Amino acid sequence: MLVTFGLKTTRKWIAELTTNLISKGFTILAVINPLAHSSEELNNLLELFDGEISLTQTEDPLECRKSLIVKKLRNQDYIKNPICLTKQK
Repeated sequence: MLVTFGLKTTRKWIAELTTNLISKGFTILAVINPLAHSSEELNNLLELFDGEISLTQTEDPLECRKSLIVKKLRNQDYIKNPICLTKQK
């Protein structure tokens, strides 16, 4: 949506949607590919959300290869350390 309609229209649409959902008790999270948008666009959009999560991947065999990190989650308790994602056998 951001690429098609631009920051101003996307921000307005998301602000209206999140306001409606938050009023109904939903917690709103954002997952955005940081490589697809400028840092200014990302920061403008991410501030609209209650939460932000990040998925990371490394090739280092001594580290967890895939991790989930909760960067923020407004008014909720959450694990501050990265969570290692492993494949179930």
